[in-house]
Amino acid sequence: MKTFIKNTFTYCSLFLMALFIGACENDDVVPEFTLQQPGNTVALTSTVSDEYLLSAETAGNVAERLVWSPVAFNVPTEVSYRVEWSTTGNFDENREDFVSGSLSETNYAVSVGTLMEIAKNDLGLDEDPDSEAGNTGKVHFRVKAFAGTGEGQTTTSSISETVTLNITLIETAEEGTPVPNCPSIWVVGAGAVDAGWNWDSPIEFTCVDQVYSANINLTNDTFRFFLTEGDWASGQNYPFYAGEGYTINENFEDGLDGDNNFRFIGTPGTYLLTVDTVNKTIVLGEGSGEGTGGEEQPEEEEEPEAMVPEMLYVVGSFLNASGYGDDWTPANAVPLAPSSEGASDFEGFVNIDAENAQYKFLPTNENFDGDYGDTGETDGSYSGTIEQEGEVNCSTPDGTAGYYLVKADLEALTYSLEKTSWAVTGNATPLSWPAGPDGTPGQDHDMTYDATSQTWSITIDLVAQEAPDNGLKFRANDAWSLNLGDNDENGSLQFNGRNITIPEDGNYTVTLDLSNPRAYSYTLVKN
Repeated sequence: MKTFIKNTFTYCSLFLMALFIGACENDDVVPEFTLQQPGNTVALTSTVSDEYLLSAETAGNVAERLVWSPVAFNVPTEVSYRVEWSTTGNFDENREDFVSGSLSETNYAVSVGTLMEIAKNDLGLDEDPDSEAGNTGKVHFRVKAFAGTGEGQTTTSSISETVTLNITLIETAEEGTPVPNCPSIWVVGAGAVDAGWNWDSPIEFTCVDQVYSANINLTNDTFRFFLTEGDWASGQNYPFYAGEGYTINENFEDGLDGDNNFRFIGTPGTYLLTVDTVNKTIVLGEGSGEGTGGEEQPEEEEEPEAMVPEMLYVVGSFLNASGYGDDWTPANAVPLAPSSEGASDFEGFVNIDAENAQYKFLPTNENFDGDYGDTGETDGSYSGTIEQEGEVNCSTPDGTAGYYLVKADLEALTYSLEKTSWAVTGNATPLSWPAGPDGTPGQDHDMTYDATSQTWSITIDLVAQEAPDNGLKFRANDAWSLNLGDNDENGSLQFNGRNITIPEDGNYTVTLDLSNPRAYSYTLVKN
């Protein structure tokens, strides 16, 4: 009996010890994250030109800036990108890359010099017109997004579609071909996107027979010409050329910024800019032209008009949560409209249903060229002022989500957001008109927003009332500072407009549509 009890005690002790050890081991389990395929595909959003003319004289200039959409892998990890190129288009057999490590930005500048190296070393092209090698070829590009900061060999990745650049080496030995024969001039300034106000990457204008030209990426800001690279004292501003009797393209004006620099006021993009000191003209033509001056000057009628964009678009991290589509996708951006054709003031309502959302303003819903951002120091700023050079992502005034009236002025370079929540009021409603100057909070009949239809609506009992002295109106935030009425009794809405007639008593579904900027409307449907 003693032996049985002793053995039983021993077995029980061993069993309890095993349970204790197992419990301790389980305390050390660490949660693991599993990489997933990205929720969206990396996509090149920049638009390439039909042809890229390359010369040694402009080797330091940017030929094309590749821009792509950001990618998320749905786990807390850094996302990196790699720009790859191929001379055959078959990236499995013929692939090189510009960035073998981590590139966190979503753009990459390809210089004229880089394309010339590929043309000569990989395509075997040259500038000699008597050579059998030829001077034209194609280079194919794509972007690979991958999780982490390694070499991009992980299976969790996303690859963009391929874009092709048609390149041509300018032949320099052929008789009559423009060859630089006078000193270059230079451009720096915030208006020259790839230069900025420093001498790290100035834009060189090569000279043929006293005609200077270069392909230049312009945005709505200022710049200046300089006779000598690196010499600030050699600058020539807008009044200098005007005083010399130059005919200056209408897309430029005096910047009136203290130094009277040139200010570009046209549509942002890449242009062929030519300064003809013989005929005293400054001409703007289509980009990726010859860029060496002389023989082929653009026709005057081909000059782009000085105009602001037809629409302005808001793109950012809120689009998906707010029912518009994939985040940071220009095609899904929310439009703002000007007060009139050619005006610089834009307005529209935007549902920003995401906390701490970030966004930018775009002059087109096709790409990020010429985008506007906040003038603050860090992404997610709200200063009320915007710029195109050195900008950061904008945010809402207090970082909160909401349905906002958004305004932006591209001439004043200002913007504002006002959070709104809409309701109906009036003596056609059960609560009648609000009391006092702004009314008693809660006396309005609040509407509900639907992100799918992008409309506000309410189902409510109404009594017959006739405008203009009676009826119904829409207003925001229980106040009259932001209200809408119908001046023409046609279903369209105007700020501070007339009361809306209710034809007969009944139960109605009232719908407010603010999704079309400056073309706001409503419907009254009797149930």
